[in-house]
Amino acid sequence: MLPMAFIDAQSIDASSAPGAPPASARWWWAVLVGVIVSLPLGWLLSYGASLLTYLGLFFFMLFGLMIGAAMYRVGLPVRPVPAWRIRLGVAIVVLIGWGVSMGVECYEFPGDVAKRTVKEFKRRPDGMTPEQIKGHAVEWVKDHLRRAYPPGGAIGYMRWRLRSNQLAVQIEGLPAPVRLRFENNGGWWAVRVVLSIVLFAVAIHSVVRPLASPSAPLPAEPLPPRFDPRFNVLL
Repeated sequence: MLPMAFIDAQSIDASSAPGAPPASARWWWAVLVGVIVSLPLGWLLSYGASLLTYLGLFFFMLFGLMIGAAMYRVGLPVRPVPAWRIRLGVAIVVLIGWGVSMGVECYEFPGDVAKRTVKEFKRRPDGMTPEQIKGHAVEWVKDHLRRAYPPGGAIGYMRWRLRSNQLAVQIEGLPAPVRLRFENNGGWWAVRVVLSIVLFAVAIHSVVRPLASPSAPLPAEPLPPRFDPRFNVLL
C-alpha cells in the first residue's frame, strides 16, 4: 500500500494566505453578512408573524437557517472561531433581524386597523371615500396609542398588545365608533414574541456552532512511488 500523509486543514486556511484579513475580522464580516441578509427577511417575518395559531413561527426557524448558512459560508475559512464570538455575533444578528420584524409590524399597525375599519362599513357614510375613512382611522390609532399607552409608537403598540384585544375606532363625523377585536393578544402575544426570538436565535446558532470546533485533518495527495534499484520494485 502506498503511504499516505495527512495535513491539518488549518494549515491551508484561506486566512493564512498573503493579504488575507485576520481571523477575527473575517468572522465579523460573516456577522455583517448575516445582518444584511436579515434585513429583507425581517421585513418578511413581520407579515408571517401575524399568521394564526403561531404558524408564523415556522418562518422564524426557516429564515434563521438561511441567515446562519450565509454566516457559516463566510466564516468557514477561519474556523475555529471562539464560542463567545459566535454567541455575540448571533445575538447581534437576532437583535437586528427580529427588531426589523417588530418595527415593521408596529409601523404597519395603524394601516392594518384602517383597512379593517373600512371593511366594517357595509354602506359608507355619505360623502366619505374609503381613503378618507382610512386616513381618519390611521390618525385615531396613532393618537389613541399616544394617549392611552404612552409614549405611543412601537412601545405603545406593544403595551396595547399586552393589555387589550380590541379597539373602538372613532371616525370623525360618525356618532358611534367602529369596534374591532383582535386575536392572540395579551399572554398569547407575549408567548409568540418570546418563541419567535428563541427559535430565530436557535436556528442561526445551530448552523454556525460547528465553526467553534477545529477543522478535521484532511488527507493529502498520495506520495509518489519511489523506485528501489536494488530490488527493481516500486516502494
